[in-house]
Amino acid sequence: LFSCSGPGAEYPGGRLECSGSYVESERGLLFPRAWETPDHNFDDMWGSWVTLFQCSTSKFLGPMQDAMDVTSLHQSPKEWQSGENALFFVAFIVVAKLFVMNLFVGFIVDGFNANQGKSAADKKYARFVRQMLQTRALNANKGLENAYSKWLQRLVEHRYYQFASALGVAANAGFMLADHANASPAFRQILEAQNLGFTLMITLEMLTALVAYGPLYLSRDRWAILDALVLLGLYLGYALQEGQFGQFVKALRLLRVLKLAAAIKPVRTVLETVLQSLPQMVNIFAVLFIQLFIFAVIAMQLFSTTKYGKRLGPTANFETWLKSMGTIYQIIFGDEWQVMMDDTSVQEPACTRQFEGYQ
Repeated sequence: LFSCSGPGAEYPGGRLECSGSYVESERGLLFPRAWETPDHNFDDMWGSWVTLFQCSTSKFLGPMQDAMDVTSLHQSPKEWQSGENALFFVAFIVVAKLFVMNLFVGFIVDGFNANQGKSAADKKYARFVRQMLQTRALNANKGLENAYSKWLQRLVEHRYYQFASALGVAANAGFMLADHANASPAFRQILEAQNLGFTLMITLEMLTALVAYGPLYLSRDRWAILDALVLLGLYLGYALQEGQFGQFVKALRLLRVLKLAAAIKPVRTVLETVLQSLPQMVNIFAVLFIQLFIFAVIAMQLFSTTKYGKRLGPTANFETWLKSMGTIYQIIFGDEWQVMMDDTSVQEPACTRQFEGYQ
């Protein structure tokens, strides 16, 4: 994976031609040429481990492209000269990332389930809870007993009524997808009219459901709560028409697409499973926060005074606990952690030790 640090030794040249100095045209500075390898390579066991770990975290493009440009010993790289080397990285990603990592997660989930308890009594209790939830869902559909409410119940439960509601949701989502920058005034008027019509439609649906099933309908049906939140967001959006927050809460009407998707039984099962898992997600997020807290403190103690480098800088550093938490959060979501690792590995004479009282 070796290459020359400067121009003048391009393929078919190589190590022999990589000598002397070159002038950087942008700054007009003179730099010596060096025959060097990338920071992450396969020259030794430790370097291979680090590079493969980097690839397992989806940061494989750099090493893969370097391997695809390999020519021969002591010769400069050439683009796509050894394209078949990419097969190694593809195989490694499939085995290490897609198979081994999922197997590791599966063992953790299996251990979690084992600690939850799977005795006969636990299974009976879980079955009892499911039956209670199903009974609650059935009771949620029981409305008021007067004739007018019963007529509205039949109307709300009629398939044509539900089809019309779903059609309105789909039309509103389509108009939101058609929105774009620098739209014409005529299109803006059509969009505003459609938004107003959607608001009136969902208001009418909510009032009809309240009259048909009573005020307690909101406390018994999750989808009714979703409709109420969407309706509240719409009216807040009209009240805060000019602000960004107003536009944001008006966009919450897209949540009704979930209700539209819930009409499909398999999708509804998935959504209900996610809702039932939310209490457990709180515990998982608590454990993750504790881990982030610990690593943020350790990083702040180790790297708070490290000089800035290629990635370590104003937008990613460990100078304070809050910035350290933000940097670790960036790393989790795909920031260039391997570049930060190289930046924090800086040593003398590329850096200067910081002494007590040194500014």
